[in-house]
Amino acid sequence: MVDSERSYHLLIDSRHLFQWQVGTWLRAPYQALVEILSGPGDTQLDIGNYHTAWLLAASAGDELTFFIHDSRDDGTQDENRGGSVYEWHVHGPDEGTLTGFCRWLSERVIAWHRARPAPRRITARSRERINELLRGGMSASEAMSGAAEWEPTPDAADLAWPIAGRAAIEPLSD
Repeated sequence: MVDSERSYHLLIDSRHLFQWQVGTWLRAPYQALVEILSGPGDTQLDIGNYHTAWLLAASAGDELTFFIHDSRDDGTQDENRGGSVYEWHVHGPDEGTLTGFCRWLSERVIAWHRARPAPRRITARSRERINELLRGGMSASEAMSGAAEWEPTPDAADLAWPIAGRAAIEPLSD
């Protein structure tokens, strides 16, 4: 089992692909994973239906590997990365090891989130309405006060692992 004091590093090669037997989801902003996992994620591996992925190993050795990725089915790369939070797919070799890894990563995501106030973002629908009002001659402050709808911002509880109500992900196979 992976403990919370253990660290992980990115793998350069793909020799461990498809060894994962279990999977789950983990909520995190893309930027949090970039900073925690020390890189923007691989966009070049052509092994699946994703835009961004990280292949990691426990620093103690490459025997414990994890695969974190988004899904093209959820939207474009910019949509998956650009929201305040995304539910990333996380795969590991067995349930106990994956649980330890997800707890480790979730703790760091929550700490990252607490250290940065979440920006307020207006919804796409609200943005369209505000632009319409501005084109009609309304001032920016009037348009904002009359039409601004804000996206919900996650709090630490929203980022805690496991995600309530989410079933396990099917194992990856080659």
